[in-house]
Amino acid sequence: MFAGDVLDAAAVSEAVVGHDVVVSALGTREGDDWILPQAAAHICAAMRRHDVRRLIAVSALGVGESRAQLGPTFAILAVDLRQTLAEKEAQEQVIRESGLDWLIVRPGALTDGPHTGAYRCVTDPAVALPRALISRADVADFILKHLAGHEYLGQAVSLAY
Repeated sequence: MFAGDVLDAAAVSEAVVGHDVVVSALGTREGDDWILPQAAAHICAAMRRHDVRRLIAVSALGVGESRAQLGPTFAILAVDLRQTLAEKEAQEQVIRESGLDWLIVRPGALTDGPHTGAYRCVTDPAVALPRALISRADVADFILKHLAGHEYLGQAVSLAY
């Protein structure tokens, strides 16, 4: 385990050394000023510096083209989530432009439910995900299954039941 600050480029660089994959599951907090794109820039720079190619980053369902996958209820919630979604969109942009082997994971609303292994992995923004919930355990399951291999590489994958 490594304690550090994602806004400290030197600390991020030290954390990346000697690893094969970086998994970023950073979230937003009210009052924080756009940490995600800054953190993504530090992570990607450190990965390039230390020749670590694979990045798996957790974002959120509703970011970018995945907004179309959600139903009308989301349109109401999106007003409250506008700042968070914009910050995650900026994070994803940094990752997409990084030149790394990336995979963006866009889970639906997170629950504390059990691991089921029975979730949908969707890359087509035209596919609706009306039950946009998923347990943290199932998100972890997806990430662990994709630490290696090339399925979904260079794609954003929406996860939901």
